[in-house]
Amino acid sequence: MSMNATVRSLVHPQLRSEPFQPGLALKLSIGTLGFLNTLEFTEDSTSRADLGPYEVEIEARAWGLSFRGLFVSLSRPDGDDFGVCGIRTTYGIMRTYPRAPVTLVSKIPDTLSFEAAASILMPGITAYYSLIEVARLRRGDKILIHSASGSTGWMAIWIVEMIGVEMFVMVGFDDKKKLLMDNFGIPANHIFYSCNTTFAQGVMRATEGHGVDVLLNSLSSDGLRASWDCMALFGRFIEIGKADITSNATLPMAGFARNISFAAVDLHHVAQCNVDLLSALLKSAMELVASAATHHPSPLHVYSVSNVEQAFRYLQGSKNSGRIIISRFNAAATYVVSGGLGGLGGATIKRMADKGVKNLILPLRSSPASQAAARVVAELRDRGVRVETPACDVSSASELSAVLDGYAGSMPPIKGCINASMVLQDAIFENMSHAQTCLDFFVLLSSMPRSPRSALKLSSGPWRPKLARALSIAADDVQQSKQLSNYGVDSLMAVELRNWIARDFGVNVAVFEIMGSSRIAAIGALIAQKGDMKDGWKMRSEIGCII
Repeated sequence: MSMNATVRSLVHPQLRSEPFQPGLALKLSIGTLGFLNTLEFTEDSTSRADLGPYEVEIEARAWGLSFRGLFVSLSRPDGDDFGVCGIRTTYGIMRTYPRAPVTLVSKIPDTLSFEAAASILMPGITAYYSLIEVARLRRGDKILIHSASGSTGWMAIWIVEMIGVEMFVMVGFDDKKKLLMDNFGIPANHIFYSCNTTFAQGVMRATEGHGVDVLLNSLSSDGLRASWDCMALFGRFIEIGKADITSNATLPMAGFARNISFAAVDLHHVAQCNVDLLSALLKSAMELVASAATHHPSPLHVYSVSNVEQAFRYLQGSKNSGRIIISRFNAAATYVVSGGLGGLGGATIKRMADKGVKNLILPLRSSPASQAAARVVAELRDRGVRVETPACDVSSASELSAVLDGYAGSMPPIKGCINASMVLQDAIFENMSHAQTCLDFFVLLSSMPRSPRSALKLSSGPWRPKLARALSIAADDVQQSKQLSNYGVDSLMAVELRNWIARDFGVNVAVFEIMGSSRIAAIGALIAQKGDMKDGWKMRSEIGCII
């Protein structure tokens, strides 16, 4: 029966869900088109291929969502898997290690977080190309921007203000109107609603019958044709929507008698057919951002990778303003790091800030007295991270609970904890509510072992659960003193274990070495030795947790 089950598992692999783990090459896929609840991160086989001579691999920290991605997930894939063909990194294909030609990679300005950069990239390029390159927007023009509270509309407004053009905008709801008035000071009589086509009459009245010289359109059907009626002589109509183009809809031709031009902007097509143009657009857009002439869309709706389905459903509602971002870390969350200003703890919180964390609570027995600790806090705050350093003994359940309760109303929910201090009592969890314990992770850091022998014992921690899963047993049942044959490992399972070792540790181990009489500890030592372990200290990243 064991052999039959093994063969079936190899011929018909069973889906197994695991927590999202950093360092793995993954891509976002959808199991069944049209069902957002089947979104999942799966292994990305393309990462195994060698890099091309002019190709760059990027460790993605944040991804911006678009209606194109939603369209793909709800209907049919355009290109491979969940993304699109062409220049993948630019189009935000959700891979943890995307690749792109070096000409399509740009350094993020130091003033931007990864989430802010992801929110700017596509909308910024679209707005720049549409208004500067295609519409040739210039001072003295009048412009109408559809979906102005969205990410592309937001970036277009910044460009319009930079040039100094009279602007009219379209929104769908009152809250979006207020958002634009509060952030840009746009007069109420320059804001129109897109719920019906009467906006065209309002635009013509506001322009005293002149119409607008440039129109950035994302409406379709009757909305598009009503917008077409708002054009002034020699106007430039820029279509960034896709619905009417895809359906091959008609357009009244009489407008062209007034020297009105109609142009469509599709960056997906640009990426496929004109990489040099896309590279130039990327450079120009990032120069604008670096010069502080533009700012990222607001608000940013940041979701963690574990909530990617909720992010798509929010986008599907079509009521969002700003930009929806998927981040490795949830910026709208708080992380608790005890001992966070020590050597290892300090390095940890800096790394977390690099990954996009914006809220940290660092419980300390006393205020950060050392200059080094004070510098770390100041550096993080300068980067826009909210850092709180309450005096607290984390070994006291009541004291820690009181501190965390004090921040419950003023900071986002706690989504992760890292213990880099010496003592943390288990009783803390008994006093926490369910909402407080709904964490994305909880990490306990151990001190550096004193000897290579201790290092070998410590290194068994990371791979023990993986070996247990491969053997279909509990992690606690894995005993290093036993042989794998004691757990029913046969030749077929040995092949699977060999493949797993090669994939995760980069080490080739023969089947007979797995099937032999060696204990599990000896096989682990063999993997470490083949992984260039030196004097018990230098190990491959997966088998060793000493850095």
